[in-house]
Amino acid sequence: MFSSAEYWADGNQVWRAEHVGENGPIHLKTSGALPGGFEAMAAEHKRAQEADGGEKAGVDHYFEIPLNAAKEVIGFKHDEDIPGVDYEGFEVLRKGPSSADSKPWWRFWK
Repeated sequence: MFSSAEYWADGNQVWRAEHVGENGPIHLKTSGALPGGFEAMAAEHKRAQEADGGEKAGVDHYFEIPLNAAKEVIGFKHDEDIPGVDYEGFEVLRKGPSSADSKPWWRFWK
């Protein structure tokens, strides 16, 4: 499993966190000025990994570290519900027929 997050400002990379599960369940590569709370959050995931068997665990707690680092900056995580968002209120939009759709995609002429 692979997860990564990075933060850029004014065209410059401020920080990056990366976990490549193929390199082992405790792989973590970081660079830059990581967000506040990163060290404590990473230590929490490290403790959970060790409690579940470390390198031999059947779970990969380190996968969450880059994702939670991004959450520190933007305030939400991709797989969590956001309070106040009405998920039932989304409307599915469908493309209507047009003249461009009346001919095969491979035919360039009319």
